[in-house]
Amino acid sequence: MKKLSGLLVVAALCAVVLPGGAGAQARGQQPKSPEPAAAPSPSGATPYLPGIVEVINPWSDAPMLRFRMGHEHKALLMVDYCYGDVYVTATRVQFNVGGPYSAHSFDLPREQVTGLKTWSVGLEIVVIRRKYHVLLYPLDKGNPQMVLLLPSIDTNYTSPQPLMDALANFPLALERARANLTRPAPPPPPPEPPKPPEVLILEPSASGDAPAETNAETLTVRGVAMDSKGIALVRVGNKLAAMQPRSEMAMEFWVEDYPLNLGENEIAVVVTNTERLEGRTVVKVRRVEAPPPEPPKPVGLALEEVVKLLQAGVTPARVETIVKERGAGFDLTEENEKKLRDAGATDALLLAITKAKK
Repeated sequence: MKKLSGLLVVAALCAVVLPGGAGAQARGQQPKSPEPAAAPSPSGATPYLPGIVEVINPWSDAPMLRFRMGHEHKALLMVDYCYGDVYVTATRVQFNVGGPYSAHSFDLPREQVTGLKTWSVGLEIVVIRRKYHVLLYPLDKGNPQMVLLLPSIDTNYTSPQPLMDALANFPLALERARANLTRPAPPPPPPEPPKPPEVLILEPSASGDAPAETNAETLTVRGVAMDSKGIALVRVGNKLAAMQPRSEMAMEFWVEDYPLNLGENEIAVVVTNTERLEGRTVVKVRRVEAPPPEPPKPVGLALEEVVKLLQAGVTPARVETIVKERGAGFDLTEENEKKLRDAGATDALLLAITKAKK
């Protein structure tokens, strides 16, 4: 027999014995016949037997089929063996052997497998014009080692068809191998992060991001903090705000005589709920030396602000008072009236909104 060299040595993937091959004949023994094959599946393919093929990472993006293999070494009339694992993926074929025969291991791209032929108990693989004979056999369920540790009359070979399928059509072989597996349920989605408290500034009034303007040396900052867990405290700048509950989730707060510097002022308002989660906003105020040509026109409350106050549990009577102070910046159309009534608005509040429309 020619000596294997180069890739032939590295890539030698062989059978424990060829069907009726020289190894068995040299020992004067024939391997037992394999157990009868399982009944064909509806697709006509023989289902895989437990222990013949193992699916590694079956549901990942890189699944792998693992086979326990025997590799026959023939030299004149002598036959010996090494044992290892064949790993088949969508792109590669790998044979791992440990111990003194580790040089027989190889790792090749699938493109180098150019031909396949099945025997009674083995599989002939053509790899770049070289033939290697492999044989598949089951594991001993009571022993992590293979059934066949040394060739003997008790050898029980099995069908090489699963490996044939894996090399010929990996996606189909993977699908069949997964048939007896249960796909794990996806992990539950992570819980939504808790929402911070909301802050609605009632005073000073400003339009959008534009700062409120005043020539006073101090001003009052007033607003409503809202959170389903309840409000623990409110800080306006470096001052602790006074608070008055308006509902279980709404807390009105204020700080009077907050000092202002000439020019631009940014006052941080920090609201802390009972679970120490903070909500923040910034009140922008511009202090000028001379009185502005016209007193700043209060900006009416938006529809969303009125609805939010009502939904937070602020009584319609209190919202009515706020509307009379701030005005309303929206028309009381049929659609807006419905939204307000759904939020709990009373006739008196709707009338106040109509009168306070700016």
